[in-house]
Amino acid sequence: MMRRIVVALALTLAATPLAAQGSGLITPDAPLSPARAKLRDALVAFRDSLGAIDAAAARLQRDYQQASAAALESRAHVVELSCAAAGRTLSAARNAVKASDAARASQISSRDALLKQLDKLSPPLGRCQTEFAALSARGKGDEVRDYANRRIEPTIQAIRAYEPVVQRFVAAMGFSIQVRSRQQPVLAG
Repeated sequence: MMRRIVVALALTLAATPLAAQGSGLITPDAPLSPARAKLRDALVAFRDSLGAIDAAAARLQRDYQQASAAALESRAHVVELSCAAAGRTLSAARNAVKASDAARASQISSRDALLKQLDKLSPPLGRCQTEFAALSARGKGDEVRDYANRRIEPTIQAIRAYEPVVQRFVAAMGFSIQVRSRQQPVLAG
């Protein structure tokens, strides 16, 4: 009797459609051409440098009320370095986007929009670096406490304006990169 149940169960499992068994299968993305891989790598490096600004701004926001003046000056210095790094990677990202193999109308229009957005992002990054270089000087801790969160806001807004534009471009080019969405909290420690 037990043998019949086991055989019946085995036959039932064997008869399950293979499509249903493979529905949870995750397949990798199609491989990118060398040119598109270079483009993706430049955009990912730029995304990561913008993420460093987000993280530094989050630490500053978290600490400004209770941290010492010296700690706030240090936080301002990290923001300055993050903005400088993003400024350096922006030119590489812009060059890669400009040299991209956009051929279809949607690719060309999204590339042109991204180039304009990158140009709009450059001034806030430069101001961020300059303002936070001054704020990171010794004795500026109270000024950081009072004004730094407002001074980083234009840079954060420019980053948020860039994110949907880069997403449209990479989608048109046939690959994806993750960017921080407006709903995701910045996790900084």
